[in-house]
Amino acid sequence: GGGGFEDAPVGPTAGGDGGGSAFEGVRQRRRRVLLAAAASRAATCGLMALSECVWPEWLLDDDPTVARFSAPGGLRAFAQWDAARYLLIAQNGYTDEQMHAFQPALPLLLRFLAPAGGAGLILVGILITNLSFVGSAMLLLELGLALRLDPGLAELAAVLYCAGPASVFHSSVYTESPFALCTFGGILLLQRGGRWSSALAFAVGTCFRANGIVNAGFLLYDALVRSFSRRGRFRVFPLLVGILCTALVFLPYIAFEAYGYNKFCKTPLGAVGGPDVLPPWCQDRVPSLYGHVQKAYWGNGLFAFWELKQLPNFVRAAPALMLAFLGTWAYFERSGSQLKHAFFSHFGVAACTGAGVREHDGLFGPALFPHVVQTTVLATFALLVMHVHVAGRFLSAASPSFHWWLAYAAQQPHLKAKVRGYLVLDFVLGVVLHPNALPWS
Repeated sequence: GGGGFEDAPVGPTAGGDGGGSAFEGVRQRRRRVLLAAAASRAATCGLMALSECVWPEWLLDDDPTVARFSAPGGLRAFAQWDAARYLLIAQNGYTDEQMHAFQPALPLLLRFLAPAGGAGLILVGILITNLSFVGSAMLLLELGLALRLDPGLAELAAVLYCAGPASVFHSSVYTESPFALCTFGGILLLQRGGRWSSALAFAVGTCFRANGIVNAGFLLYDALVRSFSRRGRFRVFPLLVGILCTALVFLPYIAFEAYGYNKFCKTPLGAVGGPDVLPPWCQDRVPSLYGHVQKAYWGNGLFAFWELKQLPNFVRAAPALMLAFLGTWAYFERSGSQLKHAFFSHFGVAACTGAGVREHDGLFGPALFPHVVQTTVLATFALLVMHVHVAGRFLSAASPSFHWWLAYAAQQPHLKAKVRGYLVLDFVLGVVLHPNALPWS
């Protein structure tokens, strides 16, 4: 087709590293991705600092409702929007309800590594996020190779990740980079059979971002696959292990919720108006401080963001969401018969642990099924419930298949220029607007 998303064939042999040169080819790919990741972070950080230094002060947004963290020139570029809130939490703790929208891992790391506070928090934050990004780029490459994707596509995905949507957020004091490191690493560990180590990586990710609980789906899928033997017999033990691993992923989220409940609903000084007057959310059947904060302070909720005035934000999110949904459509369009065979002839052949058959490996093979489901869930949630303009960075940090589909689209002659234009425009707007606290959050 002339305009479709699934024109060119992709398989484990296309552009692969053949014969005895395979190992050397992988080493070269790793070297190139490492160089691209390091160079992209150096360029992004430099341009962010330069943008903040040269931007005219009279064009700055002085909205008093936006969080600010005091920092010297240049470093202010990395302490805008949500970064300011993480830095304020690291310096002052969780001072009010609104701050509980942000998970504690990054503030705790900042506080531990820079106890003196001030600009040191920003410098440590820059180091954490940019080193995490380089690590996550390498893990994205390794995951693509472990899933037997076309090696060229796996490398291109990792390289485009370095220049992809949300580049400024991966270098600022945000949680995107550490979360991507935990997510990509956890999936890779599961692919190699390490269920408990994978669960631990996902649990650490949940300490950085609440949506880390979604990664428990990989563990549950793997547990279901392992529970069915090739002869169709059901085994309970793998499912029990999967449930325990899932509980580990949820534990940081539950612990942080319990901390908030104890602070605002049990401690007299935390109660609004005194010990006899509790915040309304404390009275809910299932009290959730995080859910309350997202709704009351950030305006999140089903269709809550669907207003005419938000049309520019939907336009901004459109490329990322279209990529996610078109990739899902193309996957099921091309893989329908393979999935039926995988699930009906033997439930285990589509295992994300790599224990299944090899003849259907590749971008549209059954092994990608849990990735496609994860991306679809995240993209749908971003479209219907969240501030839709964060869809790009939301998917970039959480979804490996988002990057594989971006690379696949970049390989199509009729889409190559569009992908390049999207990435360049997103990067330029990001390094100009975000460091100056202008609308790019």
